[in-house]
Order: sequence, then C-alpha cells, then structure tokens
Amino acid sequence: DVLSGLHHLKRREMVTESGGAGLRYTLRHRRLGEAVLRTLGASRRKALHAMAGLALEETLPDPEQRRPWFETLARHFDRAALAKKAFLYYRHAARHAEKHHRLAEAAELLRRALELLRAGAGALDDPSAGEAPLLLTLGAILHRMGRSAEAVTRFRAVVELGEDTTGLEIQLQGLRQLAVAQ
Repeated sequence: DVLSGLHHLKRREMVTESGGAGLRYTLRHRRLGEAVLRTLGASRRKALHAMAGLALEETLPDPEQRRPWFETLARHFDRAALAKKAFLYYRHAARHAEKHHRLAEAAELLRRALELLRAGAGALDDPSAGEAPLLLTLGAILHRMGRSAEAVTRFRAVVELGEDTTGLEIQLQGLRQLAVAQ
C-alpha cells in the first residue's frame, strides 16, 4: 500500500516527511522524481494520483481537516482525470484562498474549476456550482485585484449565459456599476 511504500522510502532516506503528521513527503533529490516519472506510463501516473487523493481523503475524514489540503486534493484528482472530484476541490480551494486574501491563487483555481465545468465535470444538482456563480465570484476577485476590465468581461459573460440569476441581483448591480465606470 502507499503508506508502507512511503515508509520504506523514508527508511532508505529517499524521501523526507515535510508536512508533519505523515501527510506530505518530499523526494530528497529532484532528479529522482524526474527519473521515477519517466519510468511510469500515463495510466500508472493517473492511478498513483488517484491513490494519493483517496489516501488523503481517508486520512482526513473530517472536511474541516481537509481545508488546508483542498488544492493538493484538487491537483491529485485533476491529474488522475477524476474531473468531478477535482472540480469540487478546486472550488473549495478557491474559497479557502479567497478567504485568506490570496486572490491571484483564488482566481487561478476558479479558472481551472471553470475549465472542468465546461468540460462536463460540474455538479448539476448544486446551483452554486454553475458557471454563472463561478464567473461572478471570479469577476469579484479580479475586481478586488484591480483588474476591472477582466472583471467586467466575466460579468458580461454571466449575462450572455442567460442562466437564471435569481439571488444574484446584487452582483449584477455591481456589473452595472462597473460597466458605467468603463
């Protein structure tokens, strides 16, 4: 299993534990990682990313414990081609980054979530996971970053979607104010 393999590599001093609690390991030599990746086929890399993401979920059963790991989980599931899980964690990671005022990071995470959503990974039963709310959030973040022209583009895209924007009137008022300012 993955953990016993990590412990074996740790005993051989090929990896070090870098995140505490046995959750993050770093290869001692960058070239070692490159060599390992070269020997693995794409399907094996996908499987290992899936195993890593699932192991993290299992190790951290409480969603509150996962909060600092949202981006790591998103990237593992993305690389494992598990788009629905990746989409979910990218959304969570973006909220977490925004809450901690890491706006550029939040914007990047939302962009990836939108890419996955457009590729069919969205949760249709969750209206907050639709394209319009994600675009509105991205627009608001871009505006806070001083990138108003990009924000207006995102807000206009919401209007062009023609989705039901019930409950989003406040954000749409912001769009109108931004459009007037342009």
